[in-house]
Amino acid sequence: MVSIPAQLLLAVIQGIAEWLPISSSGHLALAGIFLGIHQPFSFDVFLHLASLAAIFIYFRKPIASMWRGFFDTTRVAERRMIGYVAVSSACTIALAIVLAPVAEQMRGSFAGLASAFAVTTLVVGLTVRGTERRAMTMRDAVILGIVQGIAVIPGISRSGMVIGTALLLGMKRAEAFQYAFITVIPIILAAFVYMLPEFTWQWSYVVGLAATAVISLVSLRILERVVSGGKFHFFAAYTMLVVLILVFLS
Repeated sequence: MVSIPAQLLLAVIQGIAEWLPISSSGHLALAGIFLGIHQPFSFDVFLHLASLAAIFIYFRKPIASMWRGFFDTTRVAERRMIGYVAVSSACTIALAIVLAPVAEQMRGSFAGLASAFAVTTLVVGLTVRGTERRAMTMRDAVILGIVQGIAVIPGISRSGMVIGTALLLGMKRAEAFQYAFITVIPIILAAFVYMLPEFTWQWSYVVGLAATAVISLVSLRILERVVSGGKFHFFAAYTMLVVLILVFLS
């Protein structure tokens, strides 16, 4: 059973690092190494449900619009977006399955985590040169699905890779931000279904659920302002600091 203090710490890490481009999996791995706090499988499932709830709340309007577009053939833009999400999700799941063994090996390695955080730093840092040029295309959906799959490796931020790559591809900031989190919905649902047989309910998990959901909404709001303000690359300074610390320790 996970203690309440440990739940709160893991919930804070999940609620902040899941959305900001600093890698929640990498920070959870570091929590396991430095503090001996390991996220149980069932608790991991529950926290991701909280993350999913936060996405549905924060992006309720575009999600509702896409849902209506699923049944209405006249909603061309919404149906196009559904196609993009489906393609990205297929690419992500395929690559994540291939990289899963590598991800597990890197979880307890300072050198491995340093390398992964360095990838996040590079992609996020390069967005300082990104410019808004065009709307999203199917080619973008494939590329973003691939980089999202790479983010299964601890230390490589999913939001950092997807938003960062989208900005480098020239996508509009608002669209890059929104797509980065709508496209993860099928991935979280697929992971939940996959992990469901091993899920065991504990009433104390409600604490982690509430904390993750609330912190997630705040983190999403902060990230939206940073992206819209063209300051996304600032997060690279933090992940670079993490890289230097891990290199020193390895």
